[in-house]
Amino acid sequence: MEIVWRALSSPHRRQILDLLREGPLTTSQLTHYLPDLSRFAVMQHLQVLEQANLVLPRREGRQRLNFSNAIPIREVLGRWLSEHSDAAAETALHLRRYAETPTKENDVMHSATVSTPFRCVKIEMEMTIDASPERVYNALVHEMDNWWPHRFRGDSTVVVDARVGGIIEEQFVEGGGALFGTIAELSPGRRLVTVSPSVMNSTYSSHNVETFTLLESGQCLYAKKLTLFGDVPEELEKMFRDGSKALMEDALRGYLASGKQYQKEARS
Repeated sequence: MEIVWRALSSPHRRQILDLLREGPLTTSQLTHYLPDLSRFAVMQHLQVLEQANLVLPRREGRQRLNFSNAIPIREVLGRWLSEHSDAAAETALHLRRYAETPTKENDVMHSATVSTPFRCVKIEMEMTIDASPERVYNALVHEMDNWWPHRFRGDSTVVVDARVGGIIEEQFVEGGGALFGTIAELSPGRRLVTVSPSVMNSTYSSHNVETFTLLESGQCLYAKKLTLFGDVPEELEKMFRDGSKALMEDALRGYLASGKQYQKEARS
């Protein structure tokens, strides 16, 4: 916890996290956005953020991409904020952002032509869980119905066909359902890769990689890499970033740590 506070104490490091919140950037791009800092200074700040697990570096060819990892901040906040005060603070922040945003005239486009630029959005997060990789893997593959909260029907059942080519779906009580994804790669206790067409918007698809690493402490380092391809609106990107964080921190960790399960709605 101390290393996170130390990393956040610098306004330059907080500025770096603000820049990475919109998506991964290379060190050169960060240097461009921070003209008052040298490249060496930016690299030093990135090193401190990495040590606090607030930035996750990834190599793609000759480039180094820096991803923001918000989970340590949420963990620190959770140390002092209760569930209700956290929600109240979040509501107040939304209200302030809304009040401070200038209104725009003519923000409704009267045009028959809609531009849908292709985007590639990458979301990476890591979390340490006090459980074995096999236990975390089983929760994701064999026990998803016990804890998975994002459903179209409150009384539905989440089913995973645990094989390559198997589907992850939500089955409705009255029949029918929704497709969450298809398993593209499966290595029990080590790696899970799923691909999915969106059930909310047919203009994009996703590729999700989840890995499980045993640490010397006996804990599991659970890493999630989610890539969205296609016409991905900014509000959808935010939904996936916030949703992925909540799933890992609250639903999955709560289930593994204390057996907290999803409460299905009773049929009326």
